[in-house]
Amino acid sequence: GVIKDANNSALDLFEIESDTLGQINIEDLVHPDEKATVGVIRKKVKKDGALLNFESKIKTHSGKTKYVEVSSSAIWKDGVYIGSRDIIRDITEKVNAQIEIDLKNAELEDLVENMYDALIVTGASGEIRDVNKAGEQLLGYSKENAVKLNLKTIVHPDDATKSLHYLKKLETDGFYSGYEGRIISGDGSIKDIEVNSNAIIEDGKLAGSRDIVRDITERKELERQH
Repeated sequence: GVIKDANNSALDLFEIESDTLGQINIEDLVHPDEKATVGVIRKKVKKDGALLNFESKIKTHSGKTKYVEVSSSAIWKDGVYIGSRDIIRDITEKVNAQIEIDLKNAELEDLVENMYDALIVTGASGEIRDVNKAGEQLLGYSKENAVKLNLKTIVHPDDATKSLHYLKKLETDGFYSGYEGRIISGDGSIKDIEVNSNAIIEDGKLAGSRDIVRDITERKELERQH
């Protein structure tokens, strides 16, 4: 495991000096989280002769953590395995960027899942593809059962024509807002809703919609009382 030779890029990557070659063991530069995995990889390289493009972490001579992509090939002498040649690429920026994206996506997913209004994602034919928690409460179905439904089946029959009119607006304009109608929820109750919708376009065609749906039943009941 002693590093016998390295180019300038490798020296910069590990933050070591050329006069220390032959004194530093590569195992000392493997991140503690990766030591068990690297041990398995070394055995695989010895057995198979090479292993390409595996990702790992290193701990530089100064203690910094870096992410790397490694391609390793075995070195044999007189039929005896004596080490490996490793091509190592620093992918720290790429990995950190992906971590940041994943965190932002997780934050966005949490925001959507816990927003006050229902979010309902549908396909081109009205089939429900996804709902958030508020959507489950509004529809009266768990997500697992909601995705088995088509919006057309829960729209109140008296609002079917009106709903179709707004669907055509979605196709022609790419969005609509201020739709008010009624749905029949899972427990059979009728709920008044307000919908703002944006089209999902794929290959120039309507592939579905993202609908922000608010329960306005209480407001409509008050209006009907007056």
